[in-house]
Amino acid sequence: MVRSRGIEQVSEALALRSSTFKKFMSLDNPEYDVAISFLAKDEAIAEAFYRGLSETLNVFYYPKNQEGV
Repeated sequence: MVRSRGIEQVSEALALRSSTFKKFMSLDNPEYDVAISFLAKDEAIAEAFYRGLSETLNVFYYPKNQEGV
């Protein structure tokens, strides 16, 4: 599917840039690197982003982190 391929490419690009991004962040020990916000109808797309990004980043994704809210 073309759409999921695009999501994979974005996730890979973000993962590669995460180490560079972290060098420029001056926050003290943030719990999450990124949070995903989405409409209910887009949950499948958000889940794909979560899976890709969470390999290298700490991601807040409500269905997985709702106990902390």
